[in-house]
Amino acid sequence: MSNRKPFPSDRASFFYRPVELLGVSLGATNCHKARATDINWLHDVLTQGEQKLAGSELWAFFLSACASHVVSRPWQPRRIPQLDEMAVEELALLKWICVAYESLAESLGVAKRESEVEKALLERCAIMLLSAQDPSRAAVLHFSLRRTVLRIIESTHERNWQIGRDSKDALDLITVICTRFHIFARQLQSRHSNRSTVEVKNEYDVQNLMHALLRLHFDDIRPEEWTPSYAGNASRTDFLLKQEKTVIETKMTRKNLDQKGVANELIIDKERYKTHPDCKTLICFVYDPEGRCQNPVALESDLSSVDGDLRVVVVVAPKGT
Repeated sequence: MSNRKPFPSDRASFFYRPVELLGVSLGATNCHKARATDINWLHDVLTQGEQKLAGSELWAFFLSACASHVVSRPWQPRRIPQLDEMAVEELALLKWICVAYESLAESLGVAKRESEVEKALLERCAIMLLSAQDPSRAAVLHFSLRRTVLRIIESTHERNWQIGRDSKDALDLITVICTRFHIFARQLQSRHSNRSTVEVKNEYDVQNLMHALLRLHFDDIRPEEWTPSYAGNASRTDFLLKQEKTVIETKMTRKNLDQKGVANELIIDKERYKTHPDCKTLICFVYDPEGRCQNPVALESDLSSVDGDLRVVVVVAPKGT
């Protein structure tokens, strides 16, 4: 710095040029040639500024607070007025502070209201003609509005993509397990020296094997979950994957349960699961080792559906003996 003071002699007028004040503060703290006397003088100016700007417009106060923060002279928090009473560039400035000076935003009480500020900023920009008074206000407004819109877009995309990915991955994987279940069951019958093995004789056997297969791929499997009551009756699900919001129901055809009987049961299941809070995807696996379903493709096609928030997928395997 040169021998002359970095500020004009009229300090009071300088308090109301906050952009210059912030610029000088940034320059002073990043200039290795800055003298201790200059820094101390700057500290003194900013200390006086906190008192003089206490009742000023928010734009001048918060930008000057940023300057004081830069030179490690934090100001006391100031009450933020109702957001609907603030100018659009003041809302933008609060958002900018949250991005540029996180610790300052915390100490001034701005950080905890960031989402409110974003909402007010978007609403104001959507219904009014924007006209900033000077380049600095225009720059802050452009930055904050762009940052807010991008954050909301990215947050929404990430949230929906993650949910969709979990459900889709679970659906694809379980569909493969169901489709190849019969191959797995037959392989269990082939043991060395005719040793005893697991036989699939009824629906409980199907559930036991399905549970073991699901264990290979999912950590949180909840068997025997109660479903909400439907038509005066409540029942238990076979398996609930809570994180993936997926329920797996297993059925096995038998002498008294052919394709028509299975279809009737599945229709009731679909209605029941519409109100299940943790079910967004219902996978109905129909194990038909004896080929009792005369038209398994039609059964899958007729009962698989998307009804509101509930997706129903029916898988019949094997298709024909």
